[in-house]
Amino acid sequence: LFMKEQKKIYLFDLLILAISVFSLLNVILLALEFFYPLLSLGITIILLIIGLFVFKIKINIKDKRFGLLFLIVILLALALRISPNLYLTGGQDQGTYVSLSKQYEINHSLYIKDGLRESLSENLKEIYDKGNVFLGLKFKDKETSEYTMPFYPVFPSWMATVGSAIGSDNRIYALTFFSILSIVGIYLLAYEISGKNKKIGLLTSFLIAINPLHVYFSRVPLTEVVSLAFLCFGFYYLIKFYNDYLNNKKNFLLLILSLFSFTALFYTRMSGIFFLPIIILIPLLTFLFSKDKKLLKYFVIYSFS
Repeated sequence: LFMKEQKKIYLFDLLILAISVFSLLNVILLALEFFYPLLSLGITIILLIIGLFVFKIKINIKDKRFGLLFLIVILLALALRISPNLYLTGGQDQGTYVSLSKQYEINHSLYIKDGLRESLSENLKEIYDKGNVFLGLKFKDKETSEYTMPFYPVFPSWMATVGSAIGSDNRIYALTFFSILSIVGIYLLAYEISGKNKKIGLLTSFLIAINPLHVYFSRVPLTEVVSLAFLCFGFYYLIKFYNDYLNNKKNFLLLILSLFSFTALFYTRMSGIFFLPIIILIPLLTFLFSKDKKLLKYFVIYSFS
């Protein structure tokens, strides 16, 4: 069922799968209090190699979806986003995300251990708590002096990864990476729903590339453009699967890509929960307006997953 007819994957689609898997592995390792970016990266690579080998999937290098003009749009977008702002102060969301990413590197966990507070007597702990206000922090457990930052973990885990790889002050470039990805996702989504019209994709991606609001959120460490990237790819692969299915091509890997993208979205931003009704509507609409029982079965499995 998984890959009976289609055994090829574009290199870019493999990259998106790797990004989604890596994001979810980060969440799992953080929950297990064993987050190390290199470990997560290594597991991701191993899982992808095993998947390609077991299901005998070939990587397709030639990708006709993109062209030279789209590369120019990406270079323009990058020029407008090349110097994002690193917020080191807490309190507001952008500062909290940066602080949280550094916390992940230090504690390898979702939680912060306050060693100083833990070493104090009970009376001194009361004085310490009254005199200290930690912006963006909440107590997880007063007995163990553990705090938590109530923010979703995917984006700060990526900043922690980039900070570990190329220097702490450069962690903000994880945002630049996802900003460009979101533009690619919008291009592909417009390309697919317009009947594979590259001109529509180019126009849409160009308008987003120069959009002042998108540029602004591409320079401030918040999750708007990160969640936009996962959202666009989630819908793109879902729509592409449907369009290919209508042309008698059953590429179930597209549903896997969509599923992983949407799941990564749910761990990136709280508003991801608002897309659950759409996920539920997919098999319902298929049931009401399509007589294809196989397609209904596929979408039921997809939406349930």
